[in-house]
Amino acid sequence: MLMAVVLLSGCLGGQSKVNNCDFSSRGMVYFGLSKTEGGIVSEVSAEEWASFVSNEITGTFPSGFTLLDAQGGWAGSDGFVREASKLLIVLSDGSDLQSRLKRLANKYRIQFSQEAVLIEVEDTCASSITG
Repeated sequence: MLMAVVLLSGCLGGQSKVNNCDFSSRGMVYFGLSKTEGGIVSEVSAEEWASFVSNEITGTFPSGFTLLDAQGGWAGSDGFVREASKLLIVLSDGSDLQSRLKRLANKYRIQFSQEAVLIEVEDTCASSITG
């Protein structure tokens, strides 16, 4: 079934039912794919990423999520780093979105030797348009 999600501006998280919003929060996690183990720089493999998606992301967000390929850069302790990355986008009506994203980001940070994993949570008003 094809489902479109319409994001409407101007809605506040606490007003989701008043504005007929299905989701009141949007969370994003930026997963860098470069990793350093024992001084050797490599990249999270496609198999490692697929396993993390199946074992961690899907279990954390069983109602659904979106993953995008991205390129990014940030100033880490070793200087400015450019790397391939994955962007996770999740819509939620629950107040525990930030805590679930933090737990997920921390698991990734530890499992793939990341210096940091960025999360972002903001109020939104999103509705599912179905046929």
